[in-house]
Amino acid sequence: MDESLTSGDDGVGLVIKSPKGQIWPYALYFEFQASNNEVEYEALLAGLRLDEQLGAQHIEMSSDSNLVV
Repeated sequence: MDESLTSGDDGVGLVIKSPKGQIWPYALYFEFQASNNEVEYEALLAGLRLDEQLGAQHIEMSSDSNLVV
């Protein structure tokens, strides 16, 4: 996950990478005002939901925010 994508929007980028090296980048924009930490928490939850939909069995997450991780 990475913090806000742009200074004007509440958004976050996340990347899902498979053990075989497949990469799925996502950009999420939120329709609500949020702090940087709130946006990163939302990205964490969205990433977990996407992982579940992709059938992930084991998940390793990282972030540029020590607060979230």
